[in-house]
Amino acid sequence: MYLSYYHLTDKPFQISTDTRFLWLSENHKEALDNLKYGLLQNNGFVVLTGAVGTGKTTLVNALLETLNESVLVATINHPTLETLDFLRLIAKSYDPQATTDNKADLLLFFKAFLRESYERGRTVLLVVDEAHRLSDALLEEVRLLSNMEQNGQRLLNIFFVGQSELNTTLLSPHCTALRQRITLYYELEPFTEIQTAHYVQHRLRIAGSEQPLFTPEALKAVHRFSGGYPRAINILCDRALLTGYVKEHSDIDEAVIAECIAEISIRPTKHRRPAYSPPISDSIATGLNAGTARTMDMVRDAAHTTSHYIATTPRRWVLPLVLASIPVIAAVLLFFGIRSSSNPAPVVAPAPEPAIEERAAAATSPAVNNEPQPPAPPNREPALQPVKTPAPDYTALAETAIAERKYQAALELIESAQKNRTTTARTATLYSQALVGRAQEVATQSPDQARGMLERAIAAYPANALAYFELGKLYSRGQDYPRAIDAYQNVLRLDPTLPEAYFNLGFLFATTGQYESAERMFARVVQMKPDYLDKALFNLAIVQRKRGKNRESVANLEEALAIRPDNQRVQAYLDQFKATLNN
Repeated sequence: MYLSYYHLTDKPFQISTDTRFLWLSENHKEALDNLKYGLLQNNGFVVLTGAVGTGKTTLVNALLETLNESVLVATINHPTLETLDFLRLIAKSYDPQATTDNKADLLLFFKAFLRESYERGRTVLLVVDEAHRLSDALLEEVRLLSNMEQNGQRLLNIFFVGQSELNTTLLSPHCTALRQRITLYYELEPFTEIQTAHYVQHRLRIAGSEQPLFTPEALKAVHRFSGGYPRAINILCDRALLTGYVKEHSDIDEAVIAECIAEISIRPTKHRRPAYSPPISDSIATGLNAGTARTMDMVRDAAHTTSHYIATTPRRWVLPLVLASIPVIAAVLLFFGIRSSSNPAPVVAPAPEPAIEERAAAATSPAVNNEPQPPAPPNREPALQPVKTPAPDYTALAETAIAERKYQAALELIESAQKNRTTTARTATLYSQALVGRAQEVATQSPDQARGMLERAIAAYPANALAYFELGKLYSRGQDYPRAIDAYQNVLRLDPTLPEAYFNLGFLFATTGQYESAERMFARVVQMKPDYLDKALFNLAIVQRKRGKNRESVANLEEALAIRPDNQRVQAYLDQFKATLNN
């Protein structure tokens, strides 16, 4: 309804796992990198947990969309099945023709399927969503599936994705064996206030909005209500856009958000007295007998019921309802007054104060036992307490230094944080980033020192794709081609969207005579259409000529010239190639 009014091409706040709208906070990005690393290293079990609505399933879907055909994936969203049905569902997800007559056949299928996949160089991944609902029996079955190995290599990667109570389950004694297999844990956290604002603006931009529709005050109200949980943000913002459309608001302000919060918060409930009532003051409570207490209960219930109906009644009926309630309330109060006067509370006379003369005598007379009294303490100023200066936030300072490309300063700050034991989960990521930045600075003068820094960066944060990329460049310069190829392959496992990694890997394959693999890499770069597309086409044409694909080679050379007609190198190569073909 509101799409055309706000010039949107799609609903920006649908409650779905559409990865087009994915926005990654630092926490979510680290979680995604951990999932990629777990798959890269064949780590067996990886656990991703978080409260309801933190975006766990969307994050996993984003990972799955980046995988190529070399990874075989089965996603199980129904973990409450019986054991045999659960195993059948997994088997059918991998191979619809799998034999599933009994458990023995299923286990034989898994053994053969996993070994065949390993021999063909394919990775097998099992994703169990809603894993907190798995029974103890199914947890044990999944653990047993993970026992299958070959040449010391685990054949099955398993991702457990579930709510935070999964962590409690895994800590129980009966999960000890399973817990020892888990190599990576990650807990998703809700957005901060700033992240909530970025999230809302990002989704609006993806949906076609060219300007922010929510005021800063409205975004703060959204965060206060939602707590930073993406699902709650989506529900409230979608309702706000609809309300803004109905009321013909050009933007969404705090008043619209408050109205939507009130509407969302109303729930049909059975009217009953609240379990907790505010205490009555002692002076009144001591004068109430049992009958009066029951009357006060009636007053409370009446007030509670009245306030509910006022809150849920259309505004045009509020005033008549209040006027009609006045006689009833007056009668109740009159009855309360009669009952209270007929049963007066016992009056306790206050203790008489001593006369002025008596008080003066008491102040000047010695103690009754005539013992000497200690002298009054001297009138001293209170001792000054030492002020504790809070420790500096080394992590925040390091993040600022990295943003300013002061990598050595960032390393020193992080080392100070480690000495003062003020490190956080973010510290390792920043330390890895600083090491990569510093390695880039010293790579030309001291490649060995740069290599050591990059290896430390990977050890600190194994999902750092840039560290592998820089390492691949160093190995290439040193003509250590096998290690360079391995480094770039690690880059693509962590970030399959990086055309430079495909290009460099294609060059390495061509240098080592692996022309089929080189052609595949350069073809992928051409599909991604980077700024240097003409170079990718030129290299693709060269390896295609090596493989005898003359027609494809000529076509790619001509396309490269169409992109950049002044490229004399391509023109000379094409002329020479055509001359060879004509002869």
